[in-house]
Amino acid sequence: MAVIAPAPGTFIDYDQTLNGPMGAVAATYRIRVTLFVSEASAGPESQILLDSYLSSTGPASVKMAIESDVTLGGAVDYAQVTGATGYGFLMWGGISFLACHLLVTIGVV
Repeated sequence: MAVIAPAPGTFIDYDQTLNGPMGAVAATYRIRVTLFVSEASAGPESQILLDSYLSSTGPASVKMAIESDVTLGGAVDYAQVTGATGYGFLMWGGISFLACHLLVTIGVV
């Protein structure tokens, strides 16, 4: 399961100018995609699965999936996975899950 939410801190930068003062005006958004793999009581295969999602390459790579269509089907001008944080156990709905946050930057002109 994945939950998409604004990233902590400043998550929108408005009125960014591209290519000088007469360039296009853009906004940059930072989102956090939280990947929940399995309940904490699951075995080591859960860690292997989460690691495959976090890999920069491979068929299960979330980074590769996002960056293979950087416009996300035409919804944005670009999207880039910039990092990962919080690898470990995370409570959601009163249940502890093995999880991790992916940080994604999205630009819209």
